[in-house]
Amino acid sequence: MTQQAPTSHSDTRSISEIRKATFDDAELLLNWRNDEVTRMQAFTQDIIKPDDHRQWLERTLGDPKKVLQIILNEQSEPIGQVRFDISGTVAEITIALGPEYRNRGYGTLALIESSTRFMEHHPEVRRIRARIKETNEVSIKVFKRAGYGDERRDKEVVSLFFAGRKKD
Repeated sequence: MTQQAPTSHSDTRSISEIRKATFDDAELLLNWRNDEVTRMQAFTQDIIKPDDHRQWLERTLGDPKKVLQIILNEQSEPIGQVRFDISGTVAEITIALGPEYRNRGYGTLALIESSTRFMEHHPEVRRIRARIKETNEVSIKVFKRAGYGDERRDKEVVSLFFAGRKKD
């Protein structure tokens, strides 16, 4: 099922596919990760060097407890990435959209689609946790619109949880 964002006019935003990331995505992922806005909202704000990134990507793609995916829009353009790190019955999610796709409704759609699909394919996971800087009010709102709740605050971090969608 493709989620669509309500917009004005006949312009409808949607997520056409969420696919597994590959090593061929290395440059794209690095560009999104090193984007200044992304870094300022991340817990680790350093610019990542290409060699370090390639090593990280190789470890991540080979780790069965990590799920790294590329999000494609209605025109099949890669617009961002989502990653789930599984630890027992909880997975932690991170998401990053390319700068040109922010503030256009894609974030909420990507979170709904990726979180729902992840829970369907990983029955051992009971909840997904998002850890967000408390100063990142936009991301907090986007996660809440995507069905994340049960808010908890610890120091300067807001944790929101997703427990799946009910079947109709």
